Amino acid sequence: MLGRRATHDGFGKEQEFEGTVSAEIDGTPILGDFKEKAHAGHKH
Repeated sequence: MLGRRATHDGFGKEQEFEGTVSAEIDGTPILGDFKEKAHAGHKH
C-alpha cells in the first residue's frame, strides 16, 4: 500500500477532540477522560 494517498473527506479536517479512553494494564483497569487543548507555539 505504499504510495497510496488517503482520500477520505475526514482526513485533514481540523476539529476538537475529546472523549474517554479505557484500558487494562497488568490486570489494573484504567479509565480517563481527555480533551484537546491548545499547545504553546501553535494553534488548534
